[in-house]
Amino acid sequence: MGPVTGATLAAVLANLTDQLDQIIDDARQAGRSVVIQAGTEVNIAIENAKNAFSDLLDKAFKDVDQTVRSTVDQINAMLSQITDQAFSQLGAITDSVQQIVNTLPFHSHQPQVTTMSPDFVVPTVVSYPVAIRFKGNFEFAGTPGYQPVLSIGNQQFPADSATTQNLEFLIPVTSLFPTPIDPSAGFKFARVQLTVPWKTPGFLGIGHHDHRDSYSMVVGALPPTPGTLTLSYKVTRPGTPVPRTFTTTSYRQSSASDGGNDDHKNVPYSVSAETGWSVVRGTSQLNPGGREGGQNADWSYSFVSDDGNTVVYNVTTLHHTVGTSGVLNFTISFQEIPNDVPPVTDSHQDSITLKWGDSYPIPYPMGTWTLSFDAFDGHHRDFQNFDTSDPFIKINMQNGQPVVGTADPKTLQWP
Repeated sequence: MGPVTGATLAAVLANLTDQLDQIIDDARQAGRSVVIQAGTEVNIAIENAKNAFSDLLDKAFKDVDQTVRSTVDQINAMLSQITDQAFSQLGAITDSVQQIVNTLPFHSHQPQVTTMSPDFVVPTVVSYPVAIRFKGNFEFAGTPGYQPVLSIGNQQFPADSATTQNLEFLIPVTSLFPTPIDPSAGFKFARVQLTVPWKTPGFLGIGHHDHRDSYSMVVGALPPTPGTLTLSYKVTRPGTPVPRTFTTTSYRQSSASDGGNDDHKNVPYSVSAETGWSVVRGTSQLNPGGREGGQNADWSYSFVSDDGNTVVYNVTTLHHTVGTSGVLNFTISFQEIPNDVPPVTDSHQDSITLKWGDSYPIPYPMGTWTLSFDAFDGHHRDFQNFDTSDPFIKINMQNGQPVVGTADPKTLQWP
């Protein structure tokens, strides 16, 4: 996008910053970390240009010289490159930024920033100090009254270490990214302002003039979780016996001529479960298959027991000298279950959410689980045992139990 006709140089450079913030925000939402890194590099060029051209900021862009126009054109070209992801590697953008910074017409003694690190910090609700470092030329950084300051909102942090070439600020991570950590959130970025005081000699070397250069710098934040963790595991449990119905062949008890024309009272019928099976107590029944004449009193039956894996019923038939004697055809049935039931292995999958610095004990023995990890930077790993080779996820043993832990946010350096 070209400069607006009639706009001042300050407006043109501010527009470049707005474009850059939009590019970084789009990349943040899409999870394109390399684009965010490239954007932070181009931001260094824009901020240095604002300071190097500070005497011209109120001048109409159409009236500035070719050196200024060329710088703006180069920055515009880099913005197009990172928008289209047309750069071959991040180093190509970094080199282009350095070329711009090296050719800017800085005043004698004026500070300049060449690099900033880290590109990304690790967010966490438990604060820790993040070391924000700048390299460049800071001639008066160690001079009393000219100490650099890093501002975040209304907070100001003096440099914890300052030399003519390096500045370091130890900033609480919760000051950089104070909002609650949402595990579903992706990359974030924030702006901090570096202020570097400096001075130039007065007329004929008498006295001096004080100046303050400001750099609005971009700090990125990794997603609040290392990625997606899925625990696949198998659990073996006792099998559930499936009952089936067992029915005897038909029995016949008679008090008629085929039964000796005699009473048969409380005759026990004992039936056992089949080999390898057991009676399900309380499920038995005697099933009359019809009777041959007589009244109900001519035959009867009663349940005795189903102890000892055996079902027992007593059957009674009565003889009549005159009339029809008692006769009963019947079967006995019950439910039976197998004695040996093979164990059943069930497969499960659990999603595990871990923030940076968290840990989770895996409550299953080695060899029965797989932990699949899809990291925020796109790499995939499967863990099945002790493993500490991944930069974000490590499997350790604690008291004989596998424990998955995420990287300590205080020590993780990425990329």
